[in-house]
Amino acid sequence: MTSRLAIAASSALAAQAGESMALAGGNAVDAAIAAILISINTEPGVCSLGCGGYITIRRPGDEPVTLDGYVAVPGKGISRPASERVAVSVHLDYGGGVTTVVGPDTVGVPGGIALFGHASEHYGKLPWKTLFEPAIDITRTGFPLPAASFHYLEYSAGPIFDRSPDGRNALHHADGRLKQAGETIIVPHLADSLERIARNGPAEFYTGELG
Repeated sequence: MTSRLAIAASSALAAQAGESMALAGGNAVDAAIAAILISINTEPGVCSLGCGGYITIRRPGDEPVTLDGYVAVPGKGISRPASERVAVSVHLDYGGGVTTVVGPDTVGVPGGIALFGHASEHYGKLPWKTLFEPAIDITRTGFPLPAASFHYLEYSAGPIFDRSPDGRNALHHADGRLKQAGETIIVPHLADSLERIARNGPAEFYTGELG
């Protein structure tokens, strides 16, 4: 019996990553994870490696299973006075005006990598590190800035992403101009992090040097 695979992804790059896993002998779970790893690492401002989400899997003849990898509440279980919390309120004109909060104490514990690891271990076919190869390659060599990312970054780059030297360097030209949609983004330190997670497993993101 011939197997068929359809890939719905946020970009052609993500779909191509999924296709490459299928051609390497992987199944739908492998293809989905590889595609997701491209999306979350090539759409700055829209999604990121520090993500959360859910995966629903249905094997032939079995009931569907939904894996919960959502984000945990920032600082859950830690008691600390409000005066010691590091968070800054930022107002953006994006979408007619929105106020958000940024800083270390606003960051939830991302469940995405743990989610992908569980799905890969229990439902995938290919080695964990293989799923990362397309994302590692494209973050190191460069990818075009998506239009949706550029639109958001027009409002958020200065007050949010420029707080990080790596973020500022990746998103701007040497003269300080924000890169336009379609221009190449290179994030070498992100590629290094992906290589560590691929080599050492999902726990690297939580309890290793990256955690």
